[in-house]
Amino acid sequence: MLEPRAKKLLGVVAASSASSDGRGRIRASEGDIVGLYIRVNQVLAQHGNSDAAKRVSGVVPPGANSCDGEDAQLKRETMGVLSMMDAPQALPILKQLLDRPDECSVDLRKNAVFILGRRGDAEAATIIASTAKNDPSRAVRADAIGWLPKLMGDAGVAVLEDVLKTEQDERIQRSVVRTLASSPNPRARTAIRAIIDRKDAALNLRLEAVSGMTSERATSDDAAYLRGLYTRADDDQLKQTIVSAVARFAGSETDEWILNIAKNPNEASSVRSTAISLVMRSGTVADWIKLYDAAESLDIRSRIMTALENRKEGEAADKLVEIAKTGTVPSLRLKAINALMRRKDPRLPKLLDEIMNGGKP
Repeated sequence: MLEPRAKKLLGVVAASSASSDGRGRIRASEGDIVGLYIRVNQVLAQHGNSDAAKRVSGVVPPGANSCDGEDAQLKRETMGVLSMMDAPQALPILKQLLDRPDECSVDLRKNAVFILGRRGDAEAATIIASTAKNDPSRAVRADAIGWLPKLMGDAGVAVLEDVLKTEQDERIQRSVVRTLASSPNPRARTAIRAIIDRKDAALNLRLEAVSGMTSERATSDDAAYLRGLYTRADDDQLKQTIVSAVARFAGSETDEWILNIAKNPNEASSVRSTAISLVMRSGTVADWIKLYDAAESLDIRSRIMTALENRKEGEAADKLVEIAKTGTVPSLRLKAINALMRRKDPRLPKLLDEIMNGGKP
């Protein structure tokens, strides 16, 4: 039989290639051989052999801190077995690993969080919540934070809200915001708006929250909220982020709202520039023409004319003809003429004759 023979053979080889820690556990001195021992027992464990899982879970003491390459590899192999063990056997080992963090075990702790998250029971959720609050590694905390709404629902959102109240590390704060923004939990959506509305919150955090509202779960109500937020915003960078976020909600109402910002001379130039670029990216030719007529800046008008030249619609060419005939800025009239020439517009010869023989008709 393969299983008893594999157990006997590799058990002897591993024992001869390792030293005992005095408590019956195997510690690697020949990583390749013991690694093979681990992998064979992993396969046996996958086929339901609980003894194989126990054997591998005891290879390295959970509290060992060595950063040695062989030791680290051995522990990574062991984590694969822990992921297949029954919860009553695996949880104490995983908990001890997370309770005794060190700089050598960051990847192992991330793996432990993943294993616990997949288990999804109440005890695993409690361990993950503690890790999200207390682990010294930002990467481990970020992974734990991502599981909380999934495992604990409203209670998980409450934990994240508590983290935001006390956490000073902006990267952790942003991890919380991203998790809340991506969660379908209604309380999470409410929490995101609360962060955005907090004028005492760091600007980068508010910007992250605004951007996060445009996930695939965003609704028309979210778009309305963001448009309302724009009227209350007192920071130009926040306004730019809001405009960009609203632009992701496709529809005529959105297009008109952004166009009005682009046309408004009372808006800050940086905000108008963002709105203009969005109109130019997704607006219709009719929108561009409205923007051209309302624009006071020659630079904006020139950019719109370049865009009109590259559009195939007849109304784009009609606007260029109009500018060439009736424009009041010579440089823009010349730009329109050149654009019509490149478009090979059949009206150009007559237009040039009118200009050369009498100026503006």
